[in-house]
Amino acid sequence: MGMFDTFWGTYTCPCCNREVKFEEQTKEYENVLADFLLGDYIDKGNRNYFYDFIYECPYCDMSSELSIAVRNGQYVGVYYTEEAKKIDIMKLRNIEDGYQRNRDYDKLCIEKLGRDDAGYIEGELVGKNVGDTLTVLRTDWKVLDVFKEELSDEFNDEEKSTWKKFFYRPSFIYRAKADGVYRIIAERKHHFGSSHYFYVYEDGFDQLNLKEYYDEKNIHRYKIQDGCKLVAVNVNLYFTRDSFCMADDCLAPNMAIYKWTENSDFSDLERMIFEYFYDGLPRFRWGGYIKGELIMEFSYIKEDDGGFKKELKMLVPEWKELLSENPCIYFEHIELNGLMLPKKLTNFYDYAEAIRLCKKRGK
Repeated sequence: MGMFDTFWGTYTCPCCNREVKFEEQTKEYENVLADFLLGDYIDKGNRNYFYDFIYECPYCDMSSELSIAVRNGQYVGVYYTEEAKKIDIMKLRNIEDGYQRNRDYDKLCIEKLGRDDAGYIEGELVGKNVGDTLTVLRTDWKVLDVFKEELSDEFNDEEKSTWKKFFYRPSFIYRAKADGVYRIIAERKHHFGSSHYFYVYEDGFDQLNLKEYYDEKNIHRYKIQDGCKLVAVNVNLYFTRDSFCMADDCLAPNMAIYKWTENSDFSDLERMIFEYFYDGLPRFRWGGYIKGELIMEFSYIKEDDGGFKKELKMLVPEWKELLSENPCIYFEHIELNGLMLPKKLTNFYDYAEAIRLCKKRGK
């Protein structure tokens, strides 16, 4: 079909009396994939006319003849064609510039969900830092976590990989809070130019399947770019552990929060874990799990003088990559002289569960 532009609007179906949102593609204008909404100036010639089309109701399948009124180049209304034939286009008045866009934006700001254009930037997209303020949809958000979407190497097919790289948009993903409301905010730069925008999603990183994303109830769920992985830049790193006695149950899951950045290394993680397992805790061997997979082992080693030293051993070479994609470690314990730590767990805390718990506690 090639390039086109699109009229958007609503009308009431004369058969089922339901409000219908229409999407009318047209090749009568500049064909640059522009969206025309009520109140937009669409005709540079400032002409006056009715644009006629037929639209089928998605609820009852009845087709209606509709006419869009264009006055002095502005999209000013939608009428049934029979009604439009009786209207003198020159007697229609122009309306507020960007009328529908302004109303839609007001609604997005109230709900704190949706897209907010952010103008143009030259050069590389630079992300915010934890603690920074991000003003999106007329709301000042405090940045809690910073991620970026990076192309993964999952595509062995060179042609598919080339297409993914072509459509990839440089992006930073923030978890943010304002007025007790938590949201995921994506900041993305257009892959063909210097325009960039924000999109505010519901809180949560759980990914749905493609069919679920097309469900209207999920339109504000965060979806990572195709062919990408989420990588931590500056985030809260959550530690949780199982309880080792009945008295310890009241503190479960014994959550602690540390800071993790893309520059953090083994010594930083070791320091955090040694602090988390303070000297007052009983001596156990602990397995550190990310999404249920055993990644590290922490244990107390008995020395010749009868004392103990702490030791952290990584069990997989890609531990840092795994941690940056899911910044939550769940620790399971066994006795020092116990046999083997399980390689996999079915019950554990992951990043999504940790942030839900923090939100419940108001953190």
